[in-house]
Amino acid sequence: MKYLLLAFMAIAFWSCTDFSKNQYITSYEDFVKEASTNYINYDDQKRKESDEKFQQFSEVDYKKYEGNFTPEEKAKVNQLAGKYYAIVAKQKASLMTKEFENLLDKTKGVLDELKN
Repeated sequence: MKYLLLAFMAIAFWSCTDFSKNQYITSYEDFVKEASTNYINYDDQKRKESDEKFQQFSEVDYKKYEGNFTPEEKAKVNQLAGKYYAIVAKQKASLMTKEFENLLDKTKGVLDELKN
């Protein structure tokens, strides 16, 4: 009876860990999908919140489940991190493009004025 109880507890623990791991991956996927759609439109506060949430997923929560990932799950989680980095890079490139366009407009104004 004692061994049966221990076996049940071990199975229950393993099942909970697996469910939590799967829930982590699903939540991470949902987060990255939402960021992919909306990150470029976030204001500074929302970007900061999103980056903090990413840090929670990619560092804190990742460490909880890292030892339980299959190779496929580990690849999936790493892919999600890569996607988020690309989303952030794309948004920063967009901001740089806008700043460069503004600089070009100012330069054109200076050159037009110098011609007169």
